[in-house]
Amino acid sequence: MAEGARAPEQQSYFVIRLLPPRPTFALDMTAEEAAMMAEHVAYWGGLLERGVAIVFGPVGDPKGRGASASSASRPTTRSTPSATAIRRFDPAEV
Repeated sequence: MAEGARAPEQQSYFVIRLLPPRPTFALDMTAEEAAMMAEHVAYWGGLLERGVAIVFGPVGDPKGRGASASSASRPTTRSTPSATAIRRFDPAEV
């Protein structure tokens, strides 16, 4: 790096993984669980629209133990919530 040049700032992100209550959850959730998951998807969709979340969605387990959900969000700024706040207000976080 040239003298006096500044190294580029590294951006950090939060990754949140939602673990299901059982391996078969995606296949046999109850009506109550399905309603909660619909709220969860709407919540994360709103974060995505606002630019807080970068990506979210289901993730299959390559070892065949069911599926989980993962998301990535931008670091906290004055205009974005913290990872703790994001998790706290997620309808699927129990």
